[in-house]
Amino acid sequence: MSILFAVILGIIQGLTEFLPVSSSGHLAMAQILFGVNGGQDMLLDVLLHLGTLVSVVIYYRKDVLDILSHLTKRRIVPLVIIATLPLFAAVFVSDYTKLLYNSSLFIGCAWIVTGIVLFLSDKVIAGRKDEESAKWYDALIVGIAQAIAILPGISRSGSTITASLFRGFRRDFAVKFSFLLSIPAILGANILELKNALELGIDTSLLPAYVLGIIAAAVSGWLAIRAVNWIASKARFKYFGIYCAILGIIAVTANLIMR
Repeated sequence: MSILFAVILGIIQGLTEFLPVSSSGHLAMAQILFGVNGGQDMLLDVLLHLGTLVSVVIYYRKDVLDILSHLTKRRIVPLVIIATLPLFAAVFVSDYTKLLYNSSLFIGCAWIVTGIVLFLSDKVIAGRKDEESAKWYDALIVGIAQAIAILPGISRSGSTITASLFRGFRRDFAVKFSFLLSIPAILGANILELKNALELGIDTSLLPAYVLGIIAAAVSGWLAIRAVNWIASKARFKYFGIYCAILGIIAVTANLIMR
């Protein structure tokens, strides 16, 4: 694996983790196109995800520090916990979902679904719910949307933001809640994967590639978060919907032609 490939994957991971276009779908398709088996370097996949985690923590550092210093007082804490619960159920089907990462047909169909979801999000009238007025079942529904997004091609940010909007969240709070929700999701999903990756051993010759990949993921992730906040305020997710739909159609068509 070259440094250039690690940086390219880092940029793809950072941008697509938070832009509503599915990072898992882009990484899977990139690996398919480059002829790279995702399992060949599990450590790089984990580190790139942790790089995007760094970008969220830096961007929302004031909120994160405030939450940590007022764990028992901030109402958003139980909302995040409740929304994270559905991911535990997703663990039991993770072995099956990993098989889908090699299916360009499934990823293409999932991209089309994501495109439809993004179109719908622009049609939703902005609500007024925020940290104080959102209910536990609102958080649970958003959490279910996040759990579904473990499927490659389904955007996590797109799904959670859209679900939040349908539950009447303010647009700015919907985006913030989605990104704060990504912190335990990314961290939890990668703890076990990191352990497994380290057990396989670390190729020290790849350390420069790992470091630059992490930096690329963190920087591009920060830029993506900033972009999504602006896009959500203007209700312009439809453009990403068009992008996802086009990608999905191309992926499905290419799969059918190459059979």
